[in-house]
Amino acid sequence: MTASRSCASFELPEGVAQLRPIFETGLTVRIIRSVVAPIFVGLLACSPADASHLVTGNGFGFIVVTPENCTITKLYAHPYSFVRPEPGNPLSEGIETANFIKELGWGGGTAANPSADYEDDSHAIHLRRSDGEGFCFMPFGLGHPALIISWEPPSAETRLTGRSVKWSHPVSSEKVVPLLGTEMHLLGFEGIEESLLLVPLGKATNQLASPQRPLVGSRAWALISLESDSEVIETARDFDRWRAGLTPRALVRWEIDELEHWRIRPTVHFASENERHLWRQSEVMLRIAQSREPNRPGRYNNGMMVASLPDGVWFTP
Repeated sequence: MTASRSCASFELPEGVAQLRPIFETGLTVRIIRSVVAPIFVGLLACSPADASHLVTGNGFGFIVVTPENCTITKLYAHPYSFVRPEPGNPLSEGIETANFIKELGWGGGTAANPSADYEDDSHAIHLRRSDGEGFCFMPFGLGHPALIISWEPPSAETRLTGRSVKWSHPVSSEKVVPLLGTEMHLLGFEGIEESLLLVPLGKATNQLASPQRPLVGSRAWALISLESDSEVIETARDFDRWRAGLTPRALVRWEIDELEHWRIRPTVHFASENERHLWRQSEVMLRIAQSREPNRPGRYNNGMMVASLPDGVWFTP
């Protein structure tokens, strides 16, 4: 069985579709927090978290991080496994959701003492190695499948090193897009309908970017999935408004602060700090698992919860 998540919902019968508003109310969110969260806390307490890959997302996509070397190994363009049925093959699971990344890290080499943890029980993942530290997250405050990555090397020598990336599919096209005072890069890939907009956020590394090494020119980037190249200008403007001129490190703090405002004070008493930590992290995982993609003809998944987070072992075909 392929490790995956629940697929996008396709067009529903009228009677079933009429029930959907019930599941998109604030009451449902409160039920999820008060009933589902305690169950999820128990499951987390029984799972070997130290041996697991870390996952985060924002309701529009997911990323997967490998703690053993602090690399990102998946960037999914949607928050589900399959985007639509496979034409001519009704018994197949469907067309798989695009994954852009095979491996994304710093410098392309190995380093000592790697670790990856959720910062302050949030969706932001804090990466640490002997050659620096950084963050990666998909912002709840931005309505797009966007990955924010940043890295701070400890010395002037390692600051000259840039990010290395291995794409899951060969790059078929690359365009430099001068927008909003910076040079963005628009990448197309073989076998993927979506394209990827690369927006530099941090200080330059004194290295020249190339089609084979597009991320070496900066220590911080936004990688934003686009369903159509016609969305470039609108998406870039949405991102610029969300960023509000903040530095990459300040963006992390802003997202975490906004998440704290979103939380509801629990009415239960925690017997230990570990219990409190599990509650807070499971609450965030539930938010990560809820699709925020807008509904449109043939796709009705807004507000749904995925069956399992990547790289999970269950899915809903």
